[in-house]
Amino acid sequence: MIKALGNKRTILNGSRIVLVAMMCSMFTGCALLDVKDKGGMENPDVVSRAETKGTAGNTAEKPMSRFIKKETGAESGTEIRVDRDELSRETPGTKMQESVLRGSWMTENGKAALMEERAYVNQVNATAGAYFIGYTADLMNTGRQDQVKILFPYLEKLPADHRIECDGSEWYVIVPASENWTITINRSSWNENTFEEVKGEELARISDGLPFLLRCNVSDLHSNVMLTAQNGSGTASWCPEYNLYAEEVLGNESFVALGVMNEFLNTGYLYNMEGSWYCDANVNDQGQPFFYNVSFLTDLAGNPTTIGYYGGLLVDGVQEIRFFWDGTYIRRTEPWEYEYWFNTPDGERTGTIRVEPDNDTVLIQNLGGESFFPYTGNDSAVFYYIPQDAYGEAAGDEGAAADLEYVTQVPEIHEKILQGMSIYEEESEEINGEPGRVYVLISDNGSQYVREGYYALTTKGVYRMDYLTGEWELIEGRGGNLMKEITLERLPATVEELAAMPQAALTVPEEVAALTVAALARFPENQEDAAQMLDFLRGPRPLNGIDKQFLKDRFRGKEYLMRSFFAGSSPENNYTPSMPYRVVVSENPYSRSQLAEGYLTLYVNCSGADSPRPLKLRKKPSTGQWFLWEQQLLAGIRIPAAADPWS
Repeated sequence: MIKALGNKRTILNGSRIVLVAMMCSMFTGCALLDVKDKGGMENPDVVSRAETKGTAGNTAEKPMSRFIKKETGAESGTEIRVDRDELSRETPGTKMQESVLRGSWMTENGKAALMEERAYVNQVNATAGAYFIGYTADLMNTGRQDQVKILFPYLEKLPADHRIECDGSEWYVIVPASENWTITINRSSWNENTFEEVKGEELARISDGLPFLLRCNVSDLHSNVMLTAQNGSGTASWCPEYNLYAEEVLGNESFVALGVMNEFLNTGYLYNMEGSWYCDANVNDQGQPFFYNVSFLTDLAGNPTTIGYYGGLLVDGVQEIRFFWDGTYIRRTEPWEYEYWFNTPDGERTGTIRVEPDNDTVLIQNLGGESFFPYTGNDSAVFYYIPQDAYGEAAGDEGAAADLEYVTQVPEIHEKILQGMSIYEEESEEINGEPGRVYVLISDNGSQYVREGYYALTTKGVYRMDYLTGEWELIEGRGGNLMKEITLERLPATVEELAAMPQAALTVPEEVAALTVAALARFPENQEDAAQMLDFLRGPRPLNGIDKQFLKDRFRGKEYLMRSFFAGSSPENNYTPSMPYRVVVSENPYSRSQLAEGYLTLYVNCSGADSPRPLKLRKKPSTGQWFLWEQQLLAGIRIPAAADPWS
């Protein structure tokens, strides 16, 4: 039986919502339509926060466990627990205690936590430690202050001169090793000619050895601030950078990344259900169909933390997003009631809602403050549950409709539908070893229907069937990633061998990405050969001394690292690739966001990580070639079975 594509809902995968929400919040200043609240709602100007605010329960009283990584970055999974009791037994009057006590604004809990942080930073002989907190327009909004206080108690009542805000939405906590270090915060810019960070205007100077909060980084390409620490003749610099995909601060020997059991890590959703809530039974004030999608995120203990919320028009079943907000929420004393705060381009938006569950739906009611339902002014709406896993996991027609909608958004298929073809679902079958839904594109030439192509959807993504061989080729990975598999008959050992390969024309971006993997794979055997090949791929911008040292550091003890980027490898088989060598390269919806400036971000599948690793290319217009601009392929991966004493 075949089913025609009819009216359907456009559903976003819950696992994508968190990432998209974080990325979108980086660009909170983008132009959005005015938020219109219809009649019947209370005027936010006359509803005071005191009238609507409830009690956050005992969230602020939760014990705080701090786990600190032994080494910088992600090189080591070994953890050191700093004993607070041991620190408290330190003889009064020591330099560490004296400097901490200067933080007169801090509570006793804050001072104890700071001593833990300082003890570790000094233990590794670093200048300062850094935490990445998150992406948001305003870290210290009303709702988030309680969360900050729980995890970083020494930031409670933080004075204004220890809160430095530059353009951007990345928030860092910086913990100096001692008062002996003076840290200067300057604006920074990237010199395209010298490929160096250039220090600019001084923004602030911290010389008391106490922690401070830093907001920065508009772009993920280059930091817009530079931190310079001075201690007599000693100087150390760092430009804050966070790798979203590796989920680590990219520190250095002087500014070390601090790891923590982060209360901001959103590991669950409301009612212990990992997914989001969706509603499309709405119309705006012009009578147009309107949808909402909201994720209520929690911490490890299930306490409310942040909200990801977006919505927009439904035009022929396609979503046109009109707002995209991040925020926080807390539990009130009444059951099912929550107070929320959203960061919007127009400022903070707050109110109170009731979220009452009923199996796989929740009824969300607006109780006061600004409307929870922008553009429609609803008083309430029923939202149904969307699992985090993948499209099609839901039972019945909802899952089938979501899968069908997902397939129709693949550019190749979408274009053919716009040309007048129709898509139908056929009987499911096994696709490359896993169950899949099968679809056929049909055209009408006036006298007969013609089957134009077969496609399939599995948990891995969308496949196209090869007419000649009957085999299925993956054309788009789950989450909207456009995939391409590059086959390398052999791995080059020298730059001459690389230059002789058919991919060395450097005109196909995915092939440049595959050659980058091949060049880096040579590094454990011959560093000089690998460096020469990378220089070839980098074109006008060869490696410098710092780049080479970075490679040495990343490969130390990890000669297996690059084998994880070849198909067929896994931790279980000690990252042994299949032959010939195959590299799977993909794009996602953000890959071409800087294409106008000549940049393209690609992602390379890695069998030792849960998500592909990014690299950025830059096009040289005069030749049409793509050159390696930067890569983030060398973050830590799961160790191979042979190196795991517990395997």
